[in-house]
Amino acid sequence: MFDSKFKKIQKLFNELSPEEKEKFLKENSEVFEKNKAENQEKRKKLEKLYDSYLKKMKEINFLETIINFFADKDYREEVISKAVEMDIPDNRIPFLFITTKSYLGVNGLMSLVHNGDKKGVSYLSPNEIKDIVEVPEKGLYVIYDVENGKEILGKSPRESEELIKKEGRSCLTSDEGINLCIFTKVLSDHYVDCTGSRYEVDRVPFVGLYDDEVPKLGWFDFDFSVGLWGSASCRSRS
Repeated sequence: MFDSKFKKIQKLFNELSPEEKEKFLKENSEVFEKNKAENQEKRKKLEKLYDSYLKKMKEINFLETIINFFADKDYREEVISKAVEMDIPDNRIPFLFITTKSYLGVNGLMSLVHNGDKKGVSYLSPNEIKDIVEVPEKGLYVIYDVENGKEILGKSPRESEELIKKEGRSCLTSDEGINLCIFTKVLSDHYVDCTGSRYEVDRVPFVGLYDDEVPKLGWFDFDFSVGLWGSASCRSRS
């Protein structure tokens, strides 16, 4: 499987005559072999990441129906194949499983966020949380090319939203931000603004740690900024 940067070359190759194709392959065989090897290594890493999420779900007792959805072989192949084709910076997460509150509720999701032996809690009314970005209706899906907020630490949700939109990316919702904290150790580094959602009217949900180190789903004002908080984002959802 060719990486996305080779797609233009593939198109040009298909337009060559048989003689030109033979010459082209001889001159570029080493390049293609190197790219093939790199993609095979990339696929192995993505497969390992995918399986690590399944293992995590079993360890923290996700519902079996949710585990079975992500464990489906065809879906696994779909996700990995899509991620292989993407050029994703090394400091970002290639993809992330998302379970929404429609399956577990906000409190149920937060209870799966752990900091040592301490489980997360929500201080928000579930009915007051509204997503302002489009997400898949099925309630279980994957987000790709995930930036956990570290790149824009210290900017208010309003500033972050503008920057993220300019890059053609999408702010994470509260459900997605919670899942980010379930599957990664982001809270040991910084806290996550979920700028793809609103609480009440103009407040933004966030996931952080209380003084007693308990993970918390709370809210910030749209224009409030603190150095330890950053708005997470993704490239796409499916």
